[in-house]
Amino acid sequence: MCDLGARAVSCGVLGLGRTGTLARTFRSFSYVLSDRQADAVWLGSGRAQQGQGGIPTLLIANPVYPDRYYVQITRVLVGGLPLQIPPGALDIRQSDSTGGVYLSTTIPIGMVLKGEVYDLLKAALQSSLGTPDANSRWPCYFAGARKVPFPPTITLVFANNAVMALQPGTGGSVWYMRKDGAQCLAVLRSRTGETILGTRVQIGRLMTYNYKLAADGVFGTVTF
Repeated sequence: MCDLGARAVSCGVLGLGRTGTLARTFRSFSYVLSDRQADAVWLGSGRAQQGQGGIPTLLIANPVYPDRYYVQITRVLVGGLPLQIPPGALDIRQSDSTGGVYLSTTIPIGMVLKGEVYDLLKAALQSSLGTPDANSRWPCYFAGARKVPFPPTITLVFANNAVMALQPGTGGSVWYMRKDGAQCLAVLRSRTGETILGTRVQIGRLMTYNYKLAADGVFGTVTF
């Protein structure tokens, strides 16, 4: 679980980066992040917690950044409607190992989203919610007299059809309420082409990692 710019080093909460001592020793672990400084961690296959009905998705190796936990997002839905993302836009580039999607416990926002996908997300939100508040760092919207769910749930679909629903009003979300009642999107446009799933989307979720012998670029699974 590495911060931006980390290369081939062990980093992250409690040294649980992929090449860190704890991760290599226990090979299975779980954690739950909290917004109240009450995080919990379980180490070892006998103690790692299993999510209730969660579907595991694959952990993908990146030789340039071996300590990161990469996953594959296959679809992004806004209010149940899929964004028209070009095939492979969120995959690791085979030519130079850039891009891709990885999980981080050191970036305290919802997501850093690849530029072209971020633009699609903003366009979809503007189509359904209107123009965001121009005086905010984040895209913020007011409910007004809407007859549709506000703000919409943003759903990430991963390889193996694992689903992470980012529902407003819950810990694991990309939405937060401003003091004036506006709903704001805690997502940044990536400057590097990478997509990062930060701590905000993981809060309150049981995240369980299981290593296995690496094959075909896959070294394990994560369940949430």
